[in-house]
Amino acid sequence: MSGGFLSELGRLLALGGFVMPPLVVGACVLWYGIGYRVVRLILAKDQEAKRALEKATSLGDGVHGGTSVLLEAAAIGVRLSARPVRDLRSRLDEAFYPLEKDLGRFRRIISSVVRGAPLAGLLGTVSGMIGTFDALGDPSVLVNTSTGVAGGISEALFSTEMGLIVAVPGLILGRLLDRREETLLEELSKLKDLLVVGRPSSPNGSTVSTGPIGSMNLMNELSEEQGAS
Repeated sequence: MSGGFLSELGRLLALGGFVMPPLVVGACVLWYGIGYRVVRLILAKDQEAKRALEKATSLGDGVHGGTSVLLEAAAIGVRLSARPVRDLRSRLDEAFYPLEKDLGRFRRIISSVVRGAPLAGLLGTVSGMIGTFDALGDPSVLVNTSTGVAGGISEALFSTEMGLIVAVPGLILGRLLDRREETLLEELSKLKDLLVVGRPSSPNGSTVSTGPIGSMNLMNELSEEQGAS
């Protein structure tokens, strides 16, 4: 069974010409990146700043890496808000930067594969058409399906099809994941605001550590205002 699969795969690679191996590699990289972003951006729980802060406050030091980005950020923010930090917003920006960077992981790779796959398919189309016109100049190979007119047209069409198969799903899913990334970045910004505004300033201008309680009171007030509006 595995031998039949490998032989069929080899036939398809030969059918599309020399652009097929790069397209197959690009497709593997593309779907790996999409899978990573789906798990990181969509499947993780606690995708709202308020809920993430509530859970991080209740769990304390029980939050570990590998959970949702917002929950990790909320846990970091809770620990920082419990310390006498003077410029909490700057510290939060610095602490959240690795998480914000992780949200955009594989974004450029996905975009590059989506843009390059149709061009590679077009290159295969040109190569196939060149082979077709070469065959037209030699009547003895017109009936040869591997090197004649039929072979060249098959290579041209199959490489174009493969390029579109790689690019179109990546384009659609990539746009959806990019929107989700923007939403999570906005939630991280809201989380910073909740943590900062929940810490009143002392008379000498330094920041007083109130822990996450001030942030939770602020969230309750915001919820009441939204309900009244």
